Amino acid sequence: MDEKNVGIQESLFLIARNGLYGLINTKGEIVIPCEWDWLSSVFAEGVFVAEKDGKYGFIDYNGNVVFDFNWDDAEPFSEGIAKVKKNGKWGYIDRNTGYCAILCDWNYATSFVNGMAFVSNEENKSGYIDKAGNSIGGFRWQRDFEDINMLISDSLARVKDEHSKYGYIDKFGEVVIPCNWKNISHFTNNVARIEADNEKYGFINRHGEIVSPCIFDFAYCFSEGFACVTQYNKHWKENRWLYQDVPMKYCKFINAIGEFVSKSFDDARSFQEGLAAVEVNGRWGFINTFGEIVCQCKWDEVKGFQDGMAPVRKDGRWGCINKSGDIVVPCVWKEISGFVEGLSAVASFDFFETFINKKGEIIGEHWQHVGVFENGLAGVHNWDGKEYYINYKGDVVCEAGIRVV
Repeated sequence: MDEKNVGIQESLFLIARNGLYGLINTKGEIVIPCEWDWLSSVFAEGVFVAEKDGKYGFIDYNGNVVFDFNWDDAEPFSEGIAKVKKNGKWGYIDRNTGYCAILCDWNYATSFVNGMAFVSNEENKSGYIDKAGNSIGGFRWQRDFEDINMLISDSLARVKDEHSKYGYIDKFGEVVIPCNWKNISHFTNNVARIEADNEKYGFINRHGEIVSPCIFDFAYCFSEGFACVTQYNKHWKENRWLYQDVPMKYCKFINAIGEFVSKSFDDARSFQEGLAAVEVNGRWGFINTFGEIVCQCKWDEVKGFQDGMAPVRKDGRWGCINKSGDIVVPCVWKEISGFVEGLSAVASFDFFETFINKKGEIIGEHWQHVGVFENGLAGVHNWDGKEYYINYKGDVVCEAGIRVV
């Protein structure tokens, strides 16, 4: 492997000039000139994926071709192997040599995670393979389009049988959790949410043992060691799909061994940053992991904590509180996105138009529409129809030339 650029961690952003793509850094400096038909901003294992004249290959941080443009499609390297497409079929190449590690024989394929990838053959039979292309447990499962990171949890891989029932296999292909469930989530805190045929929810551990029986009308997945559940609202689920603001009703929290650790609330959300939003008598606040209310239930609506701040709504306007429940940003905005990298997008009218810091101060000017900050830059759409990248100060660092919001 060429080690020259593998350790570079600088964040890069896609730009376009005259229909060709390149990359800039957070200072707006061009790192990769705009000379590619398409370019991935993901710098994985020392290379980018690039497209030229309808073919895909890999280039390094200096724009030099590392592996020739031989492929109909390609994705970034993961665990020393990259997914590539040839003549309508997917396979994998090796990072050290650029040669095929696994032949392009698959109708469908994912990237590798924990030494496993999910693939489908010509008969649309699906299963997992290792990095040598060997089957892990056979091709006897239905295709599952969920992200590979959701399919594989701590060396266990989710599978769906011919009856559309879910279970898990281990890294040797052995079924460790039989396909008995209408649905099953990924593992969090060594616990997965299950749904039985009667549409009741419960939880199992990595050994398939019942942690909490399927008695809940609905349950969120575990987050930060706790799950929000309800067992007194049997019509909640179908109504929730139709009307997004239907409350769960009579919610409690359980821990990873199925014990109730809180009293009942009118509605609740999962834990984020150590606090969970709860509703009491039509007003929202937050509890800690002991079930204690630490931010008073006095808000019309709230969102979860991000970056130490939570959006709250009062009389139709949004602001933010800190983890002590103190108002840090007054409730003057029609909408607020939540803080990311110290800044939050806010809206006075129908679109997010500018950013505020944690003091509520406006950063930069008002744009027609803004995105969110990611690794130091945010995309904005100007009134002249152009797209730009701005920094934390609100200064324009570069015209994007493409839609970035």
